[in-house]
Amino acid sequence: MADRQLLVARVVAETRRRLAPPVLARIPDLARAASRLGLSHPLLDGNYRSTIQYRRCDCLHTVKATMLLADYAVVSDGKLTIVGGGWSQTGPEPAAFGIGLLIQVPWDRANTVHSFSVELLDADGGAVAFEADEDEDHAVAFGGEFEVGRPPGLKPGTPLDFPVAVNSTPLPLEPGRYEWRLTIDGDSREDWTLPFTVRAAEPPQ
Repeated sequence: MADRQLLVARVVAETRRRLAPPVLARIPDLARAASRLGLSHPLLDGNYRSTIQYRRCDCLHTVKATMLLADYAVVSDGKLTIVGGGWSQTGPEPAAFGIGLLIQVPWDRANTVHSFSVELLDADGGAVAFEADEDEDHAVAFGGEFEVGRPPGLKPGTPLDFPVAVNSTPLPLEPGRYEWRLTIDGDSREDWTLPFTVRAAEPPQ
């Protein structure tokens, strides 16, 4: 149990460290667990919200989002760099991974604060959770708020890009089917998912 608690706490710290600014990962319960385990990190300072607050809007039909599972992802100069991207099978041993996310905001939604989250779900659509406190399980998710401005000289009507890169240490997932699901302003769409399979170990010969 202690090993799993420590692993979950490390996932939290690593995810928060690597989440591209200006987005702040808000994983309050897991962050609290990391603090109790004695792990220190600049973003694990207790200044978090208990839940992600969503602002609903009527623009979801025009917001576009592209997601990709990768070995590693990073945002630099407003662009996504993906290493080892495009896989949908992993395991049986846990492996580090990254998620590249590109959200394209409509022109008329510039300078508006939006909220997003990406949650890990199992084959039944339930939140995947790990034991982080003595008697509590906490869902695996990341998210935050973002606001996109209009660069000078951009042609009116041009979608506004907001790239996000998240990298995680290995998660101890059981064999089966999973998906990462994106939610923006409290709403989601069928194509805002990243399904993947964790393979079972081969039986010994």
